[in-house]
Amino acid sequence: MAKIFDVADFFIQKSHSIDMPITHLKLQKLCYYAQAWSLVLNNNKRLFNGEFQAWVHGPVNPELFRKYKDYGWDPIDCTYNEPALDKSEKRIMTEVWGVYGSYDAKFLEALTHNEEPWKEARKGLPDDAYSKQTINEDTMRRYYSDLLKQS
Repeated sequence: MAKIFDVADFFIQKSHSIDMPITHLKLQKLCYYAQAWSLVLNNNKRLFNGEFQAWVHGPVNPELFRKYKDYGWDPIDCTYNEPALDKSEKRIMTEVWGVYGSYDAKFLEALTHNEEPWKEARKGLPDDAYSKQTINEDTMRRYYSDLLKQS
């Protein structure tokens, strides 16, 4: 099983390879989508251990937040390790990058805000309310499975 930091390094490497800045906000969303689509495409198998919480700006993994929080809204400009990933993990992340990688962070934030997993976790909260509510992985799997069936 990959680590979330391997997944993050993959997306940072992808963005640097095409000279496309990646912010902490965008990185969070890409990692969230990688986990969600792994649950769908790999028979409910998690890509990495770790949860996503329904924060104001969309799904956030607290461990990833702590590592990259000092970048704030600025692009992540750091060295990265070659991710330790197997073929199946790389396939999922390559697909996620192909679908979501060209979008900016604010678009991805808005996208997650319109999707059931984030909305369910924030049910009853004002838009700007602080929350550490975990996004339910069963809801993620069900929602994105339905999305796949519709396409």
